[in-house]
Order: sequence, then structure tokens, then C-alpha cells
Amino acid sequence: MQAHEPQMFGVNPGETKMKTNDVLVGFCMGVVCQSFYGDCSPFMVIEDFIVDKQHRRTGIGTALMSSAEHYAIGRGCSQAIFVTENEREDAYRFYESRGYSPGVLFNDACHVHYIYLLL
Repeated sequence: MQAHEPQMFGVNPGETKMKTNDVLVGFCMGVVCQSFYGDCSPFMVIEDFIVDKQHRRTGIGTALMSSAEHYAIGRGCSQAIFVTENEREDAYRFYESRGYSPGVLFNDACHVHYIYLLL
């Protein structure tokens, strides 16, 4: 069977999936939330961002995250945030290379909060 280029598709708003040869290899879901403090601008919470280990470092993660960020900007979100496990040092490098910074909220012995200013 010949390998195909990854194809991006989504079923629900804010959700993006990548598949290769009809096999799911990556997923990212972004939830737009309305803020009720400060300038009251919406923000995106990124949930369930994952790329199959065999398909990492191939551009799939970048495409998924870019899609989520584009969706957020299109809905006026000022920032994107998410929480990840603290032992994911390989993931930290990826997030930080995209401009995400460790935040101060939700950090504990098991998790790290990341934030990215979109606007």
C-alpha cells in the first residue's frame, strides 16, 4: 500500500483531525470561551492535542496547532491556553517553538499551564 500525504479534516467547529491512509494520526480540539473580566475578549482552551508517536516531527502537530490558532483568531480570541503533564519535556520544546510560554495558572506537581497571545 502506498503511503498518502496526511489529510486534515474536521467534524465539529474548533476540531481538527489528521489522517494518513484513513488512519487517524493526530487530533486537536479548541473550545472558544467568553471571558467576563478585563476586556472581556474570548479565548481558546486547547484540549486533546495529540499526534501519534510514529507521526511526530512530520509537520502534523504544526498543522493541527496552526488550524486551532487560525480558528481562534477568526473568532476574536485574544489568547490560546492549555494544560499539559509536567513530564512532557519533548512537548514543551514544540509548544515553546510556536511561541507558547509557561503560565502561572494551574501549575502544580503534575501539570504545566501554557499560554499564547494571539492578538
